[in-house]
Order: sequence, then structure tokens, then C-alpha cells
Amino acid sequence: MMYIKGDIKRRNGFITLMSVIVMVAVASALAISVILLGTDSLRMSGVVNDEKEAMAIADACAEEALGQIRAHDLVGTANLSVATGTCTYTITAGAGEARTVEVTAAAAGITRKIRITIDAIDPALHITAWEDVADH
Repeated sequence: MMYIKGDIKRRNGFITLMSVIVMVAVASALAISVILLGTDSLRMSGVVNDEKEAMAIADACAEEALGQIRAHDLVGTANLSVATGTCTYTITAGAGEARTVEVTAAAAGITRKIRITIDAIDPALHITAWEDVADH
């Protein structure tokens, strides 16, 4: 079969057009992927900040509970509110000077829990464990 000059130009034009369409599709897919990855990264950084905030509130609440044990040897439950969240601590007495402190803190929908075990109060507070507690 013989091609005339116009058919070859038309065929080359079609190949060029299809190549451009494929390149635009690939470039668009890459651009959308980059945009979605950026959005996910921003969302994740917000979650990480919220988790850090909840942990900071839990630590502050735990320090308050330890201060109450040092100053008054208190046993019981108390609630605290801070500008960015809330927390609750419960101090439970064990044998002798042993105490357990359980803290639950919440900030921006994130909840953190800490359990602290103390085996002595006097002459100094002696902490045997300070651990994050997973929800079950």
C-alpha cells in the first residue's frame, strides 16, 4: 500500500497528538499525587501536635498529682483543666507508702494515659515506674 504525503503527515500528527495527551495525563497524575501527599502530611503533622499536646497535659497532671502526694499525702481523684485540654488523676494507696497514680488527659480528641508507681514517700518520693498505658 502506498502512502501519499498527506497521509504520512496526518499519521505523524496523530502520533504527536496522542503522545502529548499521554504526557499531559501522566503529568496530571503526578501533580494530583503530590497535592494529596502534601495534604496528608499537613493532616498528620496536626495529629502529631495534638498527641504531643495530650502527652504534655498528662505529664503536667502527673506532676500535680505527685506534688499533692509530697505535700499532703493525698489519696483520691481530681480533675484539672488547662487552656488546651483536661485531665483527671487518681491516687490509690497501697501497702505502707506505696501509691499508684493513674492519669488520663485529653486534648483535641486525643487521649493519653499514664500510670505511675511509687514505693516510698518519705524522706523523698521514689518512683519505680512511669509508663504510658494503652487503651484496651
